[in-house]
Amino acid sequence: MKIEYAKNIFPKIMELLNRATDEITIATGGFSEDFIEAIINRAASGVQTTIITSDKNWARWLANQKISYKKDEENKIKKSYLRLRDKIIIYSRLRYIILIISISILIVLLIRNTIHSLVTLISSIIIIIINIIQFIYIRNMIKVEESKLNMLNIEVQKTLDELTSTRNILAKKLNIIESNALSFSIVIIDNKSLLLSCNLNSKNSSDIIIYDEIQKNDAIKLISYITNLGKS
Repeated sequence: MKIEYAKNIFPKIMELLNRATDEITIATGGFSEDFIEAIINRAASGVQTTIITSDKNWARWLANQKISYKKDEENKIKKSYLRLRDKIIIYSRLRYIILIISISILIVLLIRNTIHSLVTLISSIIIIIINIIQFIYIRNMIKVEESKLNMLNIEVQKTLDELTSTRNILAKKLNIIESNALSFSIVIIDNKSLLLSCNLNSKNSSDIIIYDEIQKNDAIKLISYITNLGKS
């Protein structure tokens, strides 16, 4: 057994988490966000991860990541796609709106200037030229935006495929178990096993704790005992 400040132990655990390749098993009463982020990243990379915790909020958040991993990022890129698509729709409608307005003006001119045929002719030519220019200009703008939309669509599909793949990995690799209240932590990362007298919460970083490196089999037995208690 060793006595140490938690702030000196937590970085070592974080380093082990970030380097984990095979297995992460943690039983604890609570987490801080930095530990949660490291855990979800390793599970997403394919590391078999089991979390036993009495912190119901984090337990349910982690379990929910199997279907909502980086949902905010997904929604953001979808909104960007929809905004650009709506912009193209507006441009497409705008050219016809301008055309209708121009035709209406031309009709009014024809009605009011039947005597001054030259004025009507000149006005008609100007309106036709304006319409041709605006039609070409808006058409080119639409082509540019459609090109952007196609590229964004590829990016959206790629992101969705990656997120779906990661969520499938989390569904297979991340196992969450809610336990009774825990005031200590057992950490198994690959072949390293630690027993700590505190939760994995950075709020406890200034605490003096007792910790020890224990045999992996002993750590597994302790965790098995904790999970069995939770079922009883």
